Amino acid sequence: MKKIINVNFKTFDGAFTKLPEECMQIDESEDIYLGSTNSYYFDKVVADELNLSNLFVQKQSLNLQDKKIYRYSNLNLPRQKVDLLKERFDIKVIRNPDKADIHVTSLQHIGNIIDHEWRGGYLSVGNFYSVCKSLKEQNVLSDDLLEKLRIKFSMMNSNDHIIKIDFPYYSISSYTTFKALFTTAINNLEDKLESKNRSLVVRKINTKAFNDILNPAATVVLDTDILNIIDEDLAVLDNDQYDQVKGMILSNDRENRTLGLEMLANCNVEKSFDLVSSLYWWHYDWLKDTTNWNSVNVKALRSRLKSYEGGHSIVNVHAYNNFIKILVQDGKLTEFLATQTREKLLNEFLGNSVGPTSDVFEVAFDNLKIKKEFNNSIND
Repeated sequence: MKKIINVNFKTFDGAFTKLPEECMQIDESEDIYLGSTNSYYFDKVVADELNLSNLFVQKQSLNLQDKKIYRYSNLNLPRQKVDLLKERFDIKVIRNPDKADIHVTSLQHIGNIIDHEWRGGYLSVGNFYSVCKSLKEQNVLSDDLLEKLRIKFSMMNSNDHIIKIDFPYYSISSYTTFKALFTTAINNLEDKLESKNRSLVVRKINTKAFNDILNPAATVVLDTDILNIIDEDLAVLDNDQYDQVKGMILSNDRENRTLGLEMLANCNVEKSFDLVSSLYWWHYDWLKDTTNWNSVNVKALRSRLKSYEGGHSIVNVHAYNNFIKILVQDGKLTEFLATQTREKLLNEFLGNSVGPTSDVFEVAFDNLKIKKEFNNSIND
C-alpha cells in the first residue's frame, strides 16, 4: 500500500518553450494505492495478488463454538443457513463489531471499498524522477519548476509513495508538444510500473472501512468459508445424479427448473462440484429463467460460481477450452469433468465434422486428448 502523490498538469494561457512552475501541481492525496490487476472484479485471484488473503482465517482454523459474530454488508449468507449455524455452534449474531469475536466479510464487500481505475497513469517515484531528469536534459522545464521538483522529491520515497499523472484533455499546441515529450520519456522507461489494465485504489471516504479489515479487533473470515462450514452437513449430489438434475434444469416447466436450481443451492457445493459446475457452465441461461434466481440462497451459489457464469455456446471451442482452464485455476479439474468435456466436445461440437455423425472423417474418442499441462492438473 502506498500514499498517492497527484501530479496534475494545468492548462496555461499562452505559448511557452519551458514548462512554467504553475503548470505542474503536486499534492499528496489521502487515497491509497494497492496495486494493479487485469481482473474486472475483486475476486480471490486479486486478493492473492494484493496479499490480502492472509488476513482471512481459513475454515479449518476457525472455532465457531459459542462465538459472537458481526456481519458486514454485501454478504452471500442466507438467513436459513445462518440459522443452521446457530443451532450447530450456539453462535450469536450481534450488531456491534467491537463486541464480536468474529467479523464475517466478503470479497464483494471488500471490492466495493476498492476502486478499479482503467489505466490509472501511475509511476513509481524512481520512474517519475527518471522522466523529470530526461525532460531536464531536453531543457523543457523552467528553473522554478525544477526547484519545486527538488523540494517535492526530498519529501518522497519509493517505499511509501507512488505518483499519479493527470493531463488535461485540451491544451494549446506548445502544451501538446510537452505532453508528447513526457509520454515519450515514460515509454522509454525500462521497467514501467503498470503493465496491467486496472489500478486498485482505496478512496479517502473508504479508508476507515478498509483499515478496519486490515487491522481488525476480531478474527476476520470470508462468507464463503462460513458457507463451506454450513455446507458440510448438506447433501452431496453424486455424479450419477447428473442426468436427473440436468433434466429438471432443461425442463419446459419453470417450477421444475426452479426446483433443480434450489437443489444446487442447497447441496454441499464443494463435494458436489463436478455436477454443480458443469450444469452451471453449460446451462446458465436455463438456470436464470427461474423464480428463485435472485433469492439470497441462490445468490450465495452464484457468488461461489462467479467464474463459471455466462451463457456458453456448445458450438464454440472457446467454451470448452475456458471451462477446463477455469477448473484448473480453481483446482477443481477431475477425471469426471475432463472425460465429460471431451465427450461433449466430440459429440456436440465436432460431431458433424469428424465425430460420430460425420460423413467421411472420424476422430476416435481415445484420440481426443487434453494437453499434458492441463491433464497433469487432474485431481485424483
